[in-house]
Amino acid sequence: ERLKEVSFHPKHSGVSMSGGGLVSQLKRRPYWCISRQRVWGVPIPVLYHKVDGRAIINRSLLERVCTLMDTHGTDAWWSLPVEQIVSEEWLLEQKVTAQELEKGQDILDIWFDSGISWSCVLDGKVADLYMEGVDQFTGWFQSSLLTSDRSQGQSPLQVCKRPDMEKRSLLEVNVFVHGFAVDDKGRKMSKSVGNVVDPVDIVQGGKNPQKQPALGIDTLRWWVSSHATQHATVPVSQSTLQDSKDAVHKLRLVLKFLLGALHDYPPLTTR
Repeated sequence: ERLKEVSFHPKHSGVSMSGGGLVSQLKRRPYWCISRQRVWGVPIPVLYHKVDGRAIINRSLLERVCTLMDTHGTDAWWSLPVEQIVSEEWLLEQKVTAQELEKGQDILDIWFDSGISWSCVLDGKVADLYMEGVDQFTGWFQSSLLTSDRSQGQSPLQVCKRPDMEKRSLLEVNVFVHGFAVDDKGRKMSKSVGNVVDPVDIVQGGKNPQKQPALGIDTLRWWVSSHATQHATVPVSQSTLQDSKDAVHKLRLVLKFLLGALHDYPPLTTR
C-alpha cells in the first residue's frame, strides 16, 4: 500500500529496476531479523546469563556501554571483559555476578542500521529523492520503508504538507534506481577479481593502449547516459565503449553538417 505512492525512475526501466521489483521482494520476504550472527560491526549490547540463558539489557547498561566506547573506542564491547563493562552497582541491581554473564556476539543488521537513517538525517525535513542501486531492493529501500511504517505508521516520507496537497510522501515519493557495471563476461566488477575498468583509463587511455585506448570524456558521458539506468547490469567492454565512441562521432558529424548548411542563414532579429 505504501509503495502505491512511490514513483520509480527512470520510467522506461524494466520490472527489475522499477517498483515492481521492490513489491516482489517484499512479498517474498519470509521474515526480518534486526541482528546478524557476526562478531564485527555495531554490537547489540546484551548480556546473557550462562546458566538459564536469559537476556539482560536495560537503559543503564546501554548508557554504560556508550560511556565505555567514548573512553576506549568503538571496539570496547569486543575488547573489554564483562567485569569492566558492568559496574558493581549494576550487578547488585540485577542480582548476578560478572562470572555468571557472557557478552552477546550479535551485531545490528547493517540494513536496519542504514534503514533508520530517515529518523536522524532528515530531522523533520523533506527529501526529494532516494537514489541507490538496484541491489537495494533487498536492502536500504526495504528497511527504510519497513522501519518507518512500523514506527510511525507511514512511509519514511509522509511528513510534508503543501498547499496543493493534503499529504505528500517524502520522495514525492521519488526513487531513482541505477544498475551496476559488469565486465564483458557479465561478472560484477570487483577489486578482488581485478576486472574493474577505471573511468580515467576510458578517458585518457590505460597503461596498455592496445587494450584500452583513450576514448575521451564525451564517450564516457554517452556510455553513462545510454546504459547506467537502462538495465540492472551495465556492460563495460571494449565493444560497448567503441559503440559509444562511434555514436558520439556520428552525432558530431550531423551537427557539423547542419551548422555548415546554416552558416549563411540570416539569424532571427528582434525588433
